[in-house]
Amino acid sequence: MSKFKGKNDLGARDLFNYRSVYDGYALQPNSRRKPRRDMMGVRDFNEYSNIFYGKYAFGTFASLKPRQDLIVSRAGAQMLNFVALALDDMLDNYKKAERLFRLNTDDRYLTDISPIAGYSDPQRFCKSRERSTIAIVKNHILRNRLQSELVSFEDYVEIFKAVLLETVDRLPFTRSAFAMTRFSPMFGTGLAVGLNLLDASVDQPKVVDFYRSPNFRFYRNSAANYGFLINKNAPWLLVADLGSPQIKKYLRLAGVNEDLLQGNFSSAFEPFASNDISDIKDLMINGYVDYVSDNPYYRLEQSSGTGKCSTAKLVRREPITAAKVEMLKNRYNDEYWIPFYNEIRFAESGLDADPATKDFVANNALQIYSKGGILEAINYIQRKTFNIVAVEGSLLYNSKKRLTGDTDRDILELVQREVLNEKFELF
Repeated sequence: MSKFKGKNDLGARDLFNYRSVYDGYALQPNSRRKPRRDMMGVRDFNEYSNIFYGKYAFGTFASLKPRQDLIVSRAGAQMLNFVALALDDMLDNYKKAERLFRLNTDDRYLTDISPIAGYSDPQRFCKSRERSTIAIVKNHILRNRLQSELVSFEDYVEIFKAVLLETVDRLPFTRSAFAMTRFSPMFGTGLAVGLNLLDASVDQPKVVDFYRSPNFRFYRNSAANYGFLINKNAPWLLVADLGSPQIKKYLRLAGVNEDLLQGNFSSAFEPFASNDISDIKDLMINGYVDYVSDNPYYRLEQSSGTGKCSTAKLVRREPITAAKVEMLKNRYNDEYWIPFYNEIRFAESGLDADPATKDFVANNALQIYSKGGILEAINYIQRKTFNIVAVEGSLLYNSKKRLTGDTDRDILELVQREVLNEKFELF
C-alpha cells in the first residue's frame, strides 16, 4: 500500500502528516534511508522565498509581470520567448532520445512530451479575488444589517475597509500584495510550462508516475541541461532557472539581458501593480454603483419623542448617473486614496506597525505625491510595506530559528520588528 496518501480532502492532521511524508520521501520513494527533501534540478516552489520566484524585482520592491511583447506560443501554450527557445531545444533532444530508444516508450507521462499550459495573465487571478471581495462585503452588510447605515459613498468605503482589515492578512487584496502569494500561480510569471494538467493536490500519482518512472532521470537531466527546474509539487511543471548558465544562451538569443538577476528585469518584465490606487478607486466606485442599483431604498429610523416608539420610513437613494460617477472620481481623488492604500498595504504586510508609523508613511506619501506624482507615492508605500522576509517560513525566519536554537519559541514577532526597524532607519 502506498505511503503517499496526501490529498486535499483529508482532515488537517492527516493532511499534515502525509504531506510531511511526501516532502521527505517523494524524491527517494523506494528507499528506507533518511528523508531527502532536495535534489539537483528539482525545487519546491511552495517553500521559503521560492514562493516569490519570478514575481518581484530584487532591490526595487516591485511586483512583476512579463512584457507582453515577449510572450510567444508553443503548441497553444504561451511563455516568454527565451523560455520557448530553451523548450524547443529540450523537446528536440527528448525526441531524439526516443528515436534512439533511450527512453521507455511505455511511460504514460514522460514520453512524447509537449507543452499544454503556460502563461496566464496574473490580472485574471486578481480580478477573481476582487469579485469575491465585493461579494463578501455585500454579505457583511446584509448579515450585520448595515443597510440603513450605508447612505453615502464614504459609508461604503468605510465598511469595505473594515472587511479588508479583517481578511487581508490571510488573503491580500491589493494587486501588488496578491501577486506575491501562493494564490498567484507560477504561470503568471511567463517562466513556467506545463506538460500535463494533473491534480497537484494528490500525491501518489506524482510519485508513481514521475519520481518512480524509469524515464525520470533522463527527464530531470534534460531539464537541467536546457535551463529548467522541475517543480517538486507538480513534477510535470517546468520553470526556467534564471540563475543557470544554460539559460543565458537563450536569453541572448531572445534579445534579453543575460544578467537578468543583476537588476536588469526591465528587459523581460514590467511593473505589475503601478496602477494599484487607480484600480482600487475604480473598484470602489463601481462596487458602490452596483450596490445602489441593487438596493435603491434604505430604512430610516426616526424617534417620535421621549417614551414613544420610533418610526421608520423607506428613503430612496439618489440614482447614480454617469455624471455622478465622474463627480465621485473627481471628488475622491488620489489624495483621498493614498492613506486608504497605505493602511491596507500595512495590514497585508504582516509587519504589525503602530499607528504612528502608518501615519508617518501616509504623510510622507502625500508629500511625495504633491511633488512627484502618484506613481512615486505608490512606489514609496510599496517599498515601506514590502515584506517577504518577516513571514513565518521565510529564510530570515528560519535562520533566526536556527541561531536561537529554540525551535519551540515562535520568533515571528522578533523578525517582524527587526525588518520594520530596518525599513525606517531612513526616510
